[in-house]
Amino acid sequence: MLPVVLYEPPWADRFFPVADFLPFWEMRCGAFTFLERMTRFLDARPVLFPREEMQETAAAFSPSLQVAGADSLPDEAVFVSAAWVPPPGTDIAAEAEGGSNPHCRRMRKTAFLELLASRVLDEPYPGEDGRVVRRPWELVVKNPAFLAEDAAFFEPGAPEGVEVAGPAEKCSISPRAEVGPFVAADCRNGPVIVEEGVRLAPFTFLEGPLFIGRGTIVKGGRFSSSSFGPDCRLAGEVADTVFQECVNKAHDGYIGHAWVAPFVNFGALTTNSDLKNTYGEIRLRRPGGTEPTGLMKFGFICGPHTRFGIGSLIPTGALVGGFCNLFAGSSFLPRYVEHFRWYDGRRETMYRFEDAVKVAAKVTARRNRTFSAAETRRALAVYRKVFAPPE
Repeated sequence: MLPVVLYEPPWADRFFPVADFLPFWEMRCGAFTFLERMTRFLDARPVLFPREEMQETAAAFSPSLQVAGADSLPDEAVFVSAAWVPPPGTDIAAEAEGGSNPHCRRMRKTAFLELLASRVLDEPYPGEDGRVVRRPWELVVKNPAFLAEDAAFFEPGAPEGVEVAGPAEKCSISPRAEVGPFVAADCRNGPVIVEEGVRLAPFTFLEGPLFIGRGTIVKGGRFSSSSFGPDCRLAGEVADTVFQECVNKAHDGYIGHAWVAPFVNFGALTTNSDLKNTYGEIRLRRPGGTEPTGLMKFGFICGPHTRFGIGSLIPTGALVGGFCNLFAGSSFLPRYVEHFRWYDGRRETMYRFEDAVKVAAKVTARRNRTFSAAETRRALAVYRKVFAPPE
């Protein structure tokens, strides 16, 4: 079989604030990141083709995979967009040979690079059926449907004592999860998936579709229609949300219709709004204007290594950058926060790079991980871009 090249879509830069720090395929939607899901459809490991500025970062996140630049791509390959989610049972080779799917096609390298540069891929193709993630809020909107499909990769079953409502075959709680008394799983609206090493405290209510990744500690509360990556800390209420990994929400408060990057910390009682009082369309505020979402309910998107102080209130449709320290004291935060910002409820100031990275190293160590040199250099590149003096 020809090699498979997994590439970042040409619209990856739309996914502020996350895409400044993560390759597109590292983002989570459903039970898996795009890379994790794609490897389940392949017989061999893919070659990764990131944006030029993300090559070192991509190699650091996936050290066992080949990361290629334009000059080192195979002369002929199956080129697959990381933004495309294959339907269950897809034969990638057959899909590529069919030629009708521009996001999965056998091509020569020169033809692929021309296609990528042409921006033709920006337009939906006939029969796309919503299986391509094109806008950042779609990571939240499409999460329940993809999560329901991803349940096919997990064995059903639940430990004794878990109260299951709905079809038992939709409940997949690992026998190597630690489950306390008075834990309930409601599978009537979708699957409930709990991986090994998860700890579910007493009085935890799980409502599908729901995924909880390995090593996550749930301290009690209500969790519905969400995906939580590995090693998170959960409490209170979270609904219709995606946590990437190592997100810390260990206290009461509500997070809803949000997408949250790794190593974000929510102080006690942090809560966000996901519905305007007018029930109007939610628009994301960006520099120079706003972007319509077409949604009546949407919370916020947050970049990595940002911390919210106790009692923080996050407004509807907020975009919050990475490496921020925000404490508003029970008043609303701004709807748009750039990377590396310090906000005290009255004004924003620059968060010094050295200080931000020092804290990031401490936080990652608490999860037995390392804030790598590649991540440091990527963060520095973003910092310099944000604070570059005007020409």
